[in-house]
Amino acid sequence: MSLEQYLTDPNDLENEITSVFDLPFPPVDLPEAIPHSTETGRVRNLLALEEEDFQIKPLARRLAKICRYGGASPWFYAVTSHSLLVSKLLEIEFPAEIYRESRAYAYAGLMHDVTEAFGIGDMISPIKRLKGFEAYNEIEYRIREQLVGPFDLIEHELPEVKRADERAYQLECRYMKGSWPRPEATKFEPWYPTDAEHEACLFYLRQEISWRDSARLFITAFDRLALDSVKERCL
Repeated sequence: MSLEQYLTDPNDLENEITSVFDLPFPPVDLPEAIPHSTETGRVRNLLALEEEDFQIKPLARRLAKICRYGGASPWFYAVTSHSLLVSKLLEIEFPAEIYRESRAYAYAGLMHDVTEAFGIGDMISPIKRLKGFEAYNEIEYRIREQLVGPFDLIEHELPEVKRADERAYQLECRYMKGSWPRPEATKFEPWYPTDAEHEACLFYLRQEISWRDSARLFITAFDRLALDSVKERCL
């Protein structure tokens, strides 16, 4: 456990935290090494990451080059922009003047898709849930396990983050596809944003945000939200 010991409440964590994957798969036997080349030409093992793999700047650049929805968006919409939107929605839902956990929630939202920077990309959920993709899901989980300590994350996704992620999806449908998603296509109750949430959405869904600007905004948010001990290791 981490992320300030799940916001300093260790009681009944198994019932409070949902799995990273909506449909848990049985354990999968993986090879000892899964090689992945970095920008510098270094070949790393995704199942045994090293200290230099936890630097946020190259991770942000990789995430910012991945387009959401498998590229099926009206304009380039980076994973980093989506993550910033999720983080902002959590800051709005849990304002700092009321909730002492505000920063931790916003940070968890910012980092909820960071595993995608490690070569696995942004696989669309309908495919990820298919039988036969157990190895993909196991690799993603194993990567996240290795990020827990360096980035002060937890092994599972907070329900509050899952809800904000779903709300971001609903906003993206509204502004990128022209309509709210059908109720049967959502995991949570239909949701209608406040003026502040609309404003946050419009900023992060602008067509003008390039991958470089999106990466820069992500790094700036990380610098603001991460604990000092995390920034010493990863920034």
